[in-house]
Order: sequence, then structure tokens, then C-alpha cells
Amino acid sequence: MKTSILKTLEHSKQLIISPDIDGFTSARLLEAFNGSVVVGTYDKNVLVTAEGVDPKECLFVDCDMNRSDLVSIGNHQRLSSGDSMSSKSFNPNVHFGINKYSDKYPFATAFLISFATRVPTSEITQLYMAFADSTYKNLENYAKHEKLARTDEAY
Repeated sequence: MKTSILKTLEHSKQLIISPDIDGFTSARLLEAFNGSVVVGTYDKNVLVTAEGVDPKECLFVDCDMNRSDLVSIGNHQRLSSGDSMSSKSFNPNVHFGINKYSDKYPFATAFLISFATRVPTSEITQLYMAFADSTYKNLENYAKHEKLARTDEAY
């Protein structure tokens, strides 16, 4: 998985990010890793870029793109059929063949980038990552389900 993520990150140092804590934190990690620069944002409806930027030459971060000519890294559930994701893109759900929403990768894109790049993170960055894409809440929910599963086994 690490090799696949790093290969996707090689596509470009020009980033188009989602305008949320996961996008911002991921961009900060990539800046520290290889000097990447944010040149635009995409919120699934509106694409805004700096003048002269060609989106095909950028890496979309925390924006899973459904076009074969746009390269992206993200963590969102993909369509099981009719998906046109670029072969250069990385998504853990596609990588592991996950088709059910309830089984999807539960953490933020920043965790994928942090794992692959091994960029040292400050306490504040770790806090941002904990709250990106409801990661902390997801961990609490998994802990509750695990506790219930253990309780059920006792009976």
C-alpha cells in the first residue's frame, strides 16, 4: 500500500485540495514531504485554481476524482461500477476491493499520507488529524461496537 500511495504522490507537487481540515492537513504534510504547493480547491461542486493552472497537471488531495485524466488521492467510498478513476490515483477502498460503505476506510486522507511519507507530525497536526473526517468519533464508535461484541460473546 505504501508504495502505491508514494507512486500517486509522485504525480505532481501542485495540489488541488478539499477545503476542509483533511485537505489542509494533507497539504501541510505534502509540503513538508516534498515541497508541494496548493494551487486550488475543489469542493465536489466548484473548482477554483490559480491563474494558468491545468488541473490535469495537479494532484487532487482528499478529492476522489471520477475522471481518468485527473489523478487523486482520497479515502471516500467509490462506485462499484461505472467508476472512471485514473489508474494513477490511490484510494484504500479501491486498493482493498471494498464495496460496502459500512466497510470503507474509516480515517482521513491525511493518515494515508502520514503513513506513506513518515513526515514527523507536531501535536497540533495530530489533533487536526484526529478530528479530520470525524476520525475521533469513528474510533469511539468502533470501540463501542467492540465492547458490544465482547458483551455478546459472554452470553
